[in-house]
Amino acid sequence: MGGQNGPDSNGPRGNNRQVIRASLKYSALGLEMGVAIGLGVLIGNWLDGKFQCRPVLTLVMLFLGIATAFNGLFRVVRQMQREATADNDADHSTESEKKERDQ
Repeated sequence: MGGQNGPDSNGPRGNNRQVIRASLKYSALGLEMGVAIGLGVLIGNWLDGKFQCRPVLTLVMLFLGIATAFNGLFRVVRQMQREATADNDADHSTESEKKERDQ
């Protein structure tokens, strides 16, 4: 009874671990986006002060930070799509195996 809910099982503990792992992945995405935009603004502001061209470089670096943040978002969305496709393929293969056994 105690060994049923191992790390690879589909029991309650295995499911909770999957949920926690997914939550951490997506919260890290939010942190990554905020850091990318914030660093862009900070570096742009520092460069503007150094080259006396306010607010040009701040805006350029802000948009670069936003582009970097969206790149991270698109990366995670592509990964989610690949995982969903793999899960869907696995579900279809098990369904077809069940049908073959039933015949």
